Amino acid sequence: FFSAVRFTLLDHQSPTTGLFPTKSQSKSNAAKVRDSLYCAAAVWALSLAYRRSDDDKGRIHELEHSAVKCLRGILYCYMRQSLKVSAF
Repeated sequence: FFSAVRFTLLDHQSPTTGLFPTKSQSKSNAAKVRDSLYCAAAVWALSLAYRRSDDDKGRIHELEHSAVKCLRGILYCYMRQSLKVSAF
């Protein structure tokens, strides 16, 4: 399962913000919170499955940090938009 998640999700994760793009085939860098949360939840669930099976080979660490990076990216984007929300 790790290779499927890696090719489907982790290879498309943004290295700077940690967010996942809405479409992996396009050149657009647009990301949506909902899509990124679903991807982070899938990656986190796989890390929990590897933790239970004790067959990780460093995969637990990579999966957990990928999910945490995505959630930090979402929080960072929310904080950058806080003034717009306050003005609204």
